[in-house]
Amino acid sequence: TGLPFIKIKEALLQNENNPEKAKTWLLEMAEQQNWSKAQKLSSRATAQGLVGIFSGSDFVSMVSVQCETDFVSKNSKFVDLVHQSSLALQTSKINGILSPENGLSSLYNHQKVSDLVLAAVGSLGENIQPKSFYIHKLQSGNQTYASYVHRRSNNEHDDFILGAIGNFRIVDHCRMCANET
Repeated sequence: TGLPFIKIKEALLQNENNPEKAKTWLLEMAEQQNWSKAQKLSSRATAQGLVGIFSGSDFVSMVSVQCETDFVSKNSKFVDLVHQSSLALQTSKINGILSPENGLSSLYNHQKVSDLVLAAVGSLGENIQPKSFYIHKLQSGNQTYASYVHRRSNNEHDDFILGAIGNFRIVDHCRMCANET
């Protein structure tokens, strides 16, 4: 759950040492607490953050998530949030720019992106705002993409690039060029 041991112990005591009930109770409590924390922090400016570009076999997605400080933008939990948010877009039916509502309601491992953001706000203690969501579903065999990020950040995911500013372009393959060798 990522919660402190003392909270886990409290949850077990509250739920007669039943681990499943305790986990459910813990997650409900964390959601309530993170929601109130997120509301308190929401007025703070978010001038830092990351752009993440994820490439799947048949799509490419890009998200921009902002936070208050560059210290948090380099935190592995924040990097994971950006990665998970870009992965979640693959379930979207939309091809192009997603509204914040559609982006935040996308699912990653049965969790909405909005819930992942709340958990990150709770654990990192800063205002975190996903700013933009974009996905392009590639036409099989006819398209590829090229991407670039400025001030590239290190991360542990091979199919994911991070940076301060990002861009990608879709390239349509030319039939005439494909026949030439």
